[in-house]
Amino acid sequence: MKKIIKNTKFFVVFFLIQLLILSNMISFAAENDLKDKDIKSALEIELTTDEGVASHLIDVNITDGIVTLSGSVDSILSKERAVKVARSIKGIRSVVDRIEVKPVEQSDNQIRKNVEDALFNDPATDSYEIKVKVNDGMVTLSGNVDSYAEKDLCEQVAKGVKGIKEIDNNIYVDYELERPDYEIKEDVEKLLESDIRVDDGLVEVEVVDGKVNLSGTVGSSEEKNQAKSNAWVSGVNSVDASQLNIEWWARDEMIRQDLYADLSDEKVEQAVKDSFVYDPRVWSFNIDVDASNGSVTLMGTVDNLKAKKAAEKNAENTLGVWRVKNRLKVRPEDEWKDSEIAENVRESLLMDPYIDRYDLTVLSYNGKIHMYGVVDTFFEKNRAEDIASRTKGVVDVQNSIQVDFVTDWRTQTWKQDWEIVEDINSEMFWSPFVDSDDINVAVDDGVATLTGTVATWSERQSATENALEGGAFRVINKLKVDKGSGYWPF
Repeated sequence: MKKIIKNTKFFVVFFLIQLLILSNMISFAAENDLKDKDIKSALEIELTTDEGVASHLIDVNITDGIVTLSGSVDSILSKERAVKVARSIKGIRSVVDRIEVKPVEQSDNQIRKNVEDALFNDPATDSYEIKVKVNDGMVTLSGNVDSYAEKDLCEQVAKGVKGIKEIDNNIYVDYELERPDYEIKEDVEKLLESDIRVDDGLVEVEVVDGKVNLSGTVGSSEEKNQAKSNAWVSGVNSVDASQLNIEWWARDEMIRQDLYADLSDEKVEQAVKDSFVYDPRVWSFNIDVDASNGSVTLMGTVDNLKAKKAAEKNAENTLGVWRVKNRLKVRPEDEWKDSEIAENVRESLLMDPYIDRYDLTVLSYNGKIHMYGVVDTFFEKNRAEDIASRTKGVVDVQNSIQVDFVTDWRTQTWKQDWEIVEDINSEMFWSPFVDSDDINVAVDDGVATLTGTVATWSERQSATENALEGGAFRVINKLKVDKGSGYWPF
């Protein structure tokens, strides 16, 4: 009886603390309300400076935090990225996408062939039996896969083909076994809890007949989208996040009181392994995970370079991880001639809506790709490397592509240092991924130095991105990841 009374008292106290947290958050939000005009201005700046968005024909309207994007872009990837940028602005509660895709003209037959080639040449989708139909640039995908993650991956690979206006993903997810609701619920809660990009403190999960319902509060539209993605575990038929409200103060004043409390090395290792289970680029490989005080080492063998990079990213996004040492070896299953590997990379670059217009040189030596040429932006340089990394037979990439200093906005020098400082601080303020209160920014001759503390490795990386977006030519990131820090809203 004493034990029951003790537990009851604990839960009563815990409940009262949560009420106090919410009360203080609501009061804080009321005193620091974000105005539509300020949100719109921040979004328009982000769209203009994001190198992956052709924003010159995009219009922005906002009412009560609900943003409508209209106009046109030249690729489905640019449209998708514009929506993602909007979701990543503090204060935006929802994004209405009315952007029209007006791509470079390609025949339907050519688009169909390119999509089929893209799916076959990608080492993660080559074994799927996917049918592709194209009608006036509208692509329809059909077939069967074993998971929602595989279905989504097929769509993402197809989007990398130029000329596509829209994709209708009719791929059917055929689960081998039916899972009880309680197992699904446990898996969803486990993924939400271990994902550094989602604060699960105010998120509730309900599962009925394989249908997942998410409710509660998150801090940004992008965080909501990530929570929905996490909910698509094995056995799920649908995900409803309509009751998951977006309040920007929930991200600034996180409920997770101590991000690293009670996270033993064993728990961190298991969380990283769990993240691999739902990534179709990684799950088929036997990857060893060794954690030591938040530093994770990945060891083992994968058969393609993109899988190695994906495993590292999964580990970085896991709660409790502040550093990743990627010791994975890439060993392709099939033997490829260097001439074949280089030609496959060239063809993939020519199909891509971002890279197709550039004259790039691609050479392969013993499976290592060497890339030369000139592009307009760092985004395009990195995009070319990513395309090469997911080409069969590629073991490593030496990216020697140069960025045209005249056309890339980040290398322009007309901003004074104090202006760059202001713009970096603004970028961090509007980002739902960075708590700028404990970050100091100094700029000398266009080089930004970041000092202070952040709570996660992911936040540290986001701060670097914000500094570049704010106009810094180069970033020296001296931010320390304070593993013992938490976010206390009172």
